[in-house]
Amino acid sequence: MYPAKINRKRMEGKGQVSVEFSLTLSFLLIILLVIEAMFVDFNYKSRISTATYLFKDYLRTLATEFVLAKNAYPVYTRSFEVLDKIGTTKIDFQLYNFSNHSEIVLKTSSEKVLGEFVYYLPFVVYGDICEAKCNTITKNDSNVICINSCDKSTLDCNSLEDSCI
Repeated sequence: MYPAKINRKRMEGKGQVSVEFSLTLSFLLIILLVIEAMFVDFNYKSRISTATYLFKDYLRTLATEFVLAKNAYPVYTRSFEVLDKIGTTKIDFQLYNFSNHSEIVLKTSSEKVLGEFVYYLPFVVYGDICEAKCNTITKNDSNVICINSCDKSTLDCNSLEDSCI
């Protein structure tokens, strides 16, 4: 009982073909992983860019309220709601006054975008911004612009209404 004769000519090169096939398959797999990593990175950057745009856009919208008040006639009053969240991200506003200008600062602690966004107003605005409340912006006869109260020490955000009607 001898083993069956193996046709050496038919088996020649089959080992080499299988090794070449494995190498080609491995090379294609590496290329696909690199392409996938590029798409994941692009998607991540796109989400960060979108979140940054949303925060900047809302800050610009809020600043527009102050610019409208600045350009309005004296004895101007307007009420508007200020969000406390954009999506699921909590935001916080601060209004800083300097001798000849004010700055609105939006602070966020999002996992996508961590930091502050600042909007420069070339005029002074008195008062404080209250999140998740109905804020009232006024311009009096002497062209002084105030939000909620001209005196920060007397402002209590909890005393404001939750929503504007």
